[in-house]
Amino acid sequence: MKESDSRVKVISNKVNVGPYVSKNIALKEARGDYITGHDADDWAHPQRIEKHIELIKKNGYPRASLTHMLRMRPSGYFGSIGKVTGFSFDGAARKASISCMFERKFIKEVLGYWDSVRFGADSEMIARAEKLLGNEFKNFKQIGMICLDLETSLTNHPDHGIRSNNGGLSNSRKTYRDSWVCWHKNSLNIDNAYLDFPLKKRRYTAEAEMQVPNCDVLSNVS
Repeated sequence: MKESDSRVKVISNKVNVGPYVSKNIALKEARGDYITGHDADDWAHPQRIEKHIELIKKNGYPRASLTHMLRMRPSGYFGSIGKVTGFSFDGAARKASISCMFERKFIKEVLGYWDSVRFGADSEMIARAEKLLGNEFKNFKQIGMICLDLETSLTNHPDHGIRSNNGGLSNSRKTYRDSWVCWHKNSLNIDNAYLDFPLKKRRYTAEAEMQVPNCDVLSNVS
């Protein structure tokens, strides 16, 4: 892709720092009007970004919005079909945190970076944007991705996954979520929403196994 499109940049980390520090490093280099993501075990429809941008244009250019995905096992079967909830409009499609598309100006001037942890930061950043934007934040009922339900993924990690604690959030994820939810509720506002990178001071609790050593972060940005 890089050879055929001069806009594509390839960035290699010297040290493994996980997805969110890697996103933050890429964010420093991004020059487009919008920022979004894609995980290694996801498949995106070739028109995923095009169709998402069309919805953004039709809905007043919200500064942050997301679409939905289907979770599928390597065998081709759906990973889970459940009830209609705030996370799924039909029981099969689910909100795709990775699909969230942010206006770059909003990130650069107001929201800042993803929290520099190894997992769980998408939910916090999206919730931070939702708190600031209110009804401007959009959840579009459009499926643009198929995400593999792999046993080896961070989502299904036996100790730190979303279903590792008797079917619920792992203790580390729950502690992290409870802490940022409390900070959002009691402290978050337009003046303090910006998270810097590299992160200088934590706003909320992240257990040791979630944190990325600052020396590893600096090894990749220096």
